[in-house]
Amino acid sequence: MKHYAGLDLSMESTQVCIIDENGRKLNSEKVDSTPDAIAEALRRHSPIERAVIETGRMSPAICLGVKMTICRPRPRSRRRS
Repeated sequence: MKHYAGLDLSMESTQVCIIDENGRKLNSEKVDSTPDAIAEALRRHSPIERAVIETGRMSPAICLGVKMTICRPRPRSRRRS
């Protein structure tokens, strides 16, 4: 099932809403307005087919930061034999 995200930015927090391909709301949560916090909220519902974000002064920096955060490889946990 495809998931879509909508982001409502403000200086301190961002509302992240996830819907499915039928428009049914799956989750809505408030996170800090940092690329890491937003990326983590999106990862919990991945894969996200498309995300939309309101336009404003913070949008370009947040979009770039989230893209860089999501695309960066996660550290692997080391297992001991």
